[in-house]
Amino acid sequence: VETGILSAWKTSGGHRRIPLSEIERVLAQRGEGIGLGYPQAKFRVLLAEDDAPTLKLYVRKFSSWNLPLEIISAEDGYSALLLIAKTKPHLIILDLRMPRMDGYQVIKAIRGDKDFDHVEIIVITGAAGVQPTSKLPSDIVIFKKPVDFARLNGYVEACLNRQMGAAGARAKPSA
Repeated sequence: VETGILSAWKTSGGHRRIPLSEIERVLAQRGEGIGLGYPQAKFRVLLAEDDAPTLKLYVRKFSSWNLPLEIISAEDGYSALLLIAKTKPHLIILDLRMPRMDGYQVIKAIRGDKDFDHVEIIVITGAAGVQPTSKLPSDIVIFKKPVDFARLNGYVEACLNRQMGAAGARAKPSA
């Protein structure tokens, strides 16, 4: 405004008001446009983990990724299932070994409901060997503990782009 690139006016209180048309004009001149970036809607991620410090770590890491995520957390499988029905997440990340209802039971319930066919599921497990994960459906993505957060970040961003629309995705600056 001070350099004359944007036209604006001042309120009686001295605040500047810039018309949207002015911003659109300048962005068009630069070859940019409004609407670049992720959609305004949040990508809902449900995290189900019974270990409170681990759950807190996941929430902190996810919040640092500069993605439009809404994090919903559950401390066990039963709570996760109730929250899934209530919040309708786009992505579910869960531990296999949890009290009240384990990850296998949660997955079976989700996959048994056609309303949740589109929901992607990631299992994070510390279980050793192939036996515990061999009982999972083939579309379940498995991350072993300790989690490689850079890899998980990439996978979550790919899920976001697939479900929220790749056309609305922006290039994420490297961290």
